Amino acid sequence: MVGGITVVYATVFNMPIRELLPFIALGIMIWMLISTTLADACKAYVANRAVILEMPLPYSHYVLKAIATNALITAHHMVVVVPIVLILDHSLTWQTLLIVPGLLLLFANLFWAASFLALICARFHDITLVVASIIQLAIFVTPIFWRPEMLEGRRTFILEANPFYHLIAVVRQPILGNAAPDFSYIFLSVTAVLGLSLVAFLHKNYRKRVVFWI
Repeated sequence: MVGGITVVYATVFNMPIRELLPFIALGIMIWMLISTTLADACKAYVANRAVILEMPLPYSHYVLKAIATNALITAHHMVVVVPIVLILDHSLTWQTLLIVPGLLLLFANLFWAASFLALICARFHDITLVVASIIQLAIFVTPIFWRPEMLEGRRTFILEANPFYHLIAVVRQPILGNAAPDFSYIFLSVTAVLGLSLVAFLHKNYRKRVVFWI
């Protein structure tokens, strides 16, 4: 999939395959982690209805299970992606260490978003279809197959307002030996704090109703 998409977009945008291949490979890998985690989170409570009714486990258990499952799958993808990055001479630099805070921000935001979706979708089951539609649209407006530099002028707001772009940038750019934009770290730090606070509030007030919703 990575090879086919790279050839097509390298031809369309007249870019060297050597330059575009690791960019697209990492983008697809991180996107799959994000999208599949959010999709699985929508059914985290409903799919585990029997367990929830029988065992008093914390609801975070089901969310973390979805995140851990997809993180493990992503780790398997790294076996293919990392050699691509190294072979194409994207040397590791000190900026590569920024992958640590990048991953922390990625998983912190994934946790609150997955927890929020698990709760909302337990109450309103049709929200699952809405999330699926948003994910289908987001992949085209997020720089996974095309570079952010291709947007000019006021159209950069498409990136600045796109949380998926920031989630991918803080992980992909350090692996490529570059630092993600400072705004991405600020944006994700703010959304992590606000999101975790929102989820804590919602679960405190509505967690006891989940057994009736599912």
